[in-house]
Amino acid sequence: MKNKKAFFIILGLVLAVFLLGLFFDFQFAKLIYKPDSIVGKILAAIGETPAYGGLAFIGGGLIAVNLKRENKIVKGIFFAIAFICVLAGIVLSTRAMASHNAFNIEDKWYITLPFAIVIDGGLGFLGYRMCLKSNNEDTLKILLFMLVVIGLVILTVTVLKRIWGRPRYRWLADNDLLDKFCNWWQINPGIKQEFPEVSTDEFKSCPSGHTSSAACALLLMYLPLISEKLKGKETLLLFIGAIWAGVVGFSRHIMGAHFLTDTTFGFLITMLVILCMNFAFYKIKDKIRI
Repeated sequence: MKNKKAFFIILGLVLAVFLLGLFFDFQFAKLIYKPDSIVGKILAAIGETPAYGGLAFIGGGLIAVNLKRENKIVKGIFFAIAFICVLAGIVLSTRAMASHNAFNIEDKWYITLPFAIVIDGGLGFLGYRMCLKSNNEDTLKILLFMLVVIGLVILTVTVLKRIWGRPRYRWLADNDLLDKFCNWWQINPGIKQEFPEVSTDEFKSCPSGHTSSAACALLLMYLPLISEKLKGKETLLLFIGAIWAGVVGFSRHIMGAHFLTDTTFGFLITMLVILCMNFAFYKIKDKIRI
């Protein structure tokens, strides 16, 4: 791993905060909760861009690397995957911005759609231009690596949210139910069954989807493998990604959507997925490494 030391320093810091959260989850949530925070709402709206916009970037890149492919069937398959990636990025971004966790205008998706098109469309074009100019013969594998990471992160977090069933702090605080607080290790505490009329989303505190998606920004460290202009900036890009994930995670505490263990757990999930997939792709091709 080229950035092994920096990567594991970040992993260690996130793990340390996670362990801290095991003891002070409730106290920290109570101290920082400010549901009317404009900054919190904005970051909730765009915080997941590294995952959703990342899909669009990958889609644009797939189009570029397959332009000269002669096999029409394979070419068509990759173009279809590229289209799905861009479309998925736009749809997910649109929903994220309009959701109850952001601006709470689910019925007005047409307001956030233009912003999603601009953001994800721009990232898709960036991916296209960057990969079109790339001299690395393994660009396709790098894009597929990123796609697998993002896909696994989203899938893993979605499944775990349903299993954990942890109530969000905002719901507990706003309904005077703080005595229903659950520690991180209390999986499926059964509180949702006590309040069947309450939205399922209020019981998806763990792990933090925003933080895990934001942590996909760590994939920035792989861009130098595609663009020669970014050579030597791997560690800088890694820390930029980590800072973004940290800021987004902090904003989720302000909004009362998650506890410390939720956000750090989401962060750790993404880092572990990157590690595992990096190892898998490293076995396939020596050039794909951290």
